[in-house]
Amino acid sequence: MSSDLLAAELVRLRTDFTFLRRSFTADMAGRDPFTEVPRLLQSLATLRGGDAAEAAGRRSRFVEAVTGRPVAAAVPAPA
Repeated sequence: MSSDLLAAELVRLRTDFTFLRRSFTADMAGRDPFTEVPRLLQSLATLRGGDAAEAAGRRSRFVEAVTGRPVAAAVPAPA
């Protein structure tokens, strides 16, 4: 599963906590946290700022990655 899709799903669900400590520690090995953490936070801010159609597309790709079956992205009605 792509970490981008997982992050998008966590943002969609408005989570504020996750148990990814081991993954984070392993992925940060040999990297500078003063560089990487701001990049991570910017990526999350970008996901939060995306429009509904983009979020629906990411959700569709996430469900397909989990289930192995394509899912049509729900397109939100105009406001």
